[in-house]
Amino acid sequence: MQGYLDVDMHNHTTGSDGKQSPLLFLLRASNRGKDTVSMSDHDSVKGYTQLKDQVEKFLTYYNNIENDPNMTLEQKAKAKLGGKRLLDLLMRIKLLPAAELITAYEGSTIEILGYGVDPEKLESEIKRIHEGLPTPGKLLVQGVNRIIEENGLDVDRYIIDNRADFKRLFFHELLRHPENANWVSNIPGDTEEERAENFSKMYLENPESPLYVDMTVEGDRTTKMVRADFLKMIDANKDRFSFDPQVIGMSHQVSGEFFNEVLKDPKAKALLLDKGVSNLKQFLYGELYNKKSPFYIDLSKAKPSREATIEAIHNSGGKAFLAHPGRYAKLFNVKEALEQGDILEGLDGIEVYYPIHDFEMENFLISVCRQRGLLASGGSDDHKAPVDGPEYKIGSVNIPDIPETAWIKSMMQTGHDFLTSEKGLAGQVKRLKSYQGDEER
Repeated sequence: MQGYLDVDMHNHTTGSDGKQSPLLFLLRASNRGKDTVSMSDHDSVKGYTQLKDQVEKFLTYYNNIENDPNMTLEQKAKAKLGGKRLLDLLMRIKLLPAAELITAYEGSTIEILGYGVDPEKLESEIKRIHEGLPTPGKLLVQGVNRIIEENGLDVDRYIIDNRADFKRLFFHELLRHPENANWVSNIPGDTEEERAENFSKMYLENPESPLYVDMTVEGDRTTKMVRADFLKMIDANKDRFSFDPQVIGMSHQVSGEFFNEVLKDPKAKALLLDKGVSNLKQFLYGELYNKKSPFYIDLSKAKPSREATIEAIHNSGGKAFLAHPGRYAKLFNVKEALEQGDILEGLDGIEVYYPIHDFEMENFLISVCRQRGLLASGGSDDHKAPVDGPEYKIGSVNIPDIPETAWIKSMMQTGHDFLTSEKGLAGQVKRLKSYQGDEER
């Protein structure tokens, strides 16, 4: 009887567009029974740096309490218990360094997963292969402008144009709902921008206000943290005003803000819903990247070539896998591309096991792997984003224990585990052990 591996090799964190910190991701994966996982953020290995920082912060906190004569024995005991729980987590799960790199393929954008990479080397390689390319944001804005004009869409451009300004976004969304008049009617200013600034000083930046949000972005505090605090504030005050939290939740994402606004245009919404498009992933792969869609935007010019992407992964010591082929069905004839083999040139494997790959697709992909001597991988593509659906939750994909997936165990046995490798968390784990009086654990 065929067994399954307790692994999930495709997940996203705050290292790119995920909603979970690296430690929260590891905890969720462990709670779901996984013993080997990867953080495969988009064009980024920041999650691995963030994980180091998270553990280091705890170690500093622990050390300060342990050596503070004013701390009670009870406080020290709680800190020690926290250290034990953290150590237990880091000891019962393995983390294979990875990233998901967006690349160009015949005028479309596809993704390639790199596994077993050296995060520092890959970070340098990512910068190298993107040098001289136009930014995706610039192409997206140009494309959005064109789509709005060509299709006569009733889209609020203010939200898209000010997607990086939380103050303006928040005030503008309040203005869009007449029932919020008690919040906005008496705010002074000749322009919306002036009124937004005055509103911010009165409420958002006022520690005495129920709408207060710390908007500091410096040191360890990131824009994502500010966004998360805004969303918490909005949720805590949902009975005080009308507000679409996605306006803040999608901020900084041109495609996300555009999709959210398109859904408010009855004509565009009807068009998308008729096609079964109900979330951002479906919009991206079925419309924005689809040459046959009226919402198509050519982003391939902003992405490195498939060959350069594979080379970057190999230069970083990793293996390169074609990510979720089933997602490209609306972009080109996937089965034909795989059978002809050009798209697979230079790759080490294929992501066979994925939430939208049905039994037939899995069988087709594994047969391609066996015909061409390629490896197989799989994962849930978890972002901790409920809107994606439960099928993308950690552990939702079964990955069989077969020769094509044996490379995962092999890599874990050859020093690639980030939590115990010298380039990973080995030093922090050793310090945690010593704090627990368990040097030889």
